[in-house]
Amino acid sequence: MTNNTIKNHLLNTFRKYGFRPNHDQLERAITRYQCFGPRLLTTYMPNLARCYSRPDIWVFLEMAYPDAIFKADYLGILKDAVKEVPAELWVQSYDFYDTVGHDKFGTVEYLIDDYRKQIFQPTYDMI
Repeated sequence: MTNNTIKNHLLNTFRKYGFRPNHDQLERAITRYQCFGPRLLTTYMPNLARCYSRPDIWVFLEMAYPDAIFKADYLGILKDAVKEVPAELWVQSYDFYDTVGHDKFGTVEYLIDDYRKQIFQPTYDMI
């Protein structure tokens, strides 16, 4: 999908449910949709404002571990999710992390990088 197609799709979807994001919010939602596709909308339904209003760290976590939406402490949840969520579910979250820029995650950047090494560690021994 092109950016324009995604933009129109998101605008129509947001308007259908009564949400009116401003330009910056819409751009944020477009970037997130590019990384996660329709799963972004289904994860945050019925409160679609979360598609653009949630901080990046929460989107990173909630896309891999949707139960995090109902929690308050992302550091504790992130630690648990790394153990529970299969590596394949983290792929899009880490693509998102790389797309938006590690600096957007503040001091948590280093923790997320360490978790990446744990999640995607090779399944063979290095000689």
